[in-house]
Amino acid sequence: MDTRDQPSVFRDAAVNAPSVASEVPDRSPNFHALSDVIAAFPTVTQALQHWRREHGFGVDPIRAVLLAPVMPLPVSVAQCNDLKLRDGEQVLERRVALEQAGARLVVATNWYVPSRLPSAIAAALNIGDVPFGRLIAPLGGYRIPLCSCISSDGASLDLRAIVRLGDGTRVAVVEERFLPAVLERADL
Repeated sequence: MDTRDQPSVFRDAAVNAPSVASEVPDRSPNFHALSDVIAAFPTVTQALQHWRREHGFGVDPIRAVLLAPVMPLPVSVAQCNDLKLRDGEQVLERRVALEQAGARLVVATNWYVPSRLPSAIAAALNIGDVPFGRLIAPLGGYRIPLCSCISSDGASLDLRAIVRLGDGTRVAVVEERFLPAVLERADL
């Protein structure tokens, strides 16, 4: 399977997918339900908080853990098109894990244009543990889904979306892998 043109989380999913039937429980029905909830909320942070509260996982806040330093990186042609980049605009990459009460729920890569954000938000993305969605929510931030897939073994949900501000400004492209822990109770 040639995966070179696929977004990174989808390429990694194809490369790391088990080649034989595994003993991983099929969570795809629950991931379909979660995907529907994500579509109903402007940000993943809000959707996760709702999902976890409604399914008895608690009300602890969702927090972001930086997995790598925020840095400028070359972007793909698809990302340039998705973001409608103008000459001279810089794109930064932010890799995080979204966690709640110590449980790692999502691993995400976010390519964003800092010049399209208020300076305080752009600075907070470099150092803080506040999820991107929570930072842009006051600006009317919302997602435009591009694609989604559930791994062949039903063990993860991968999403890709464009993130816009309330005025329609494209500020980011995000790829997210929702892990089995998002569906599981930490106290079981």
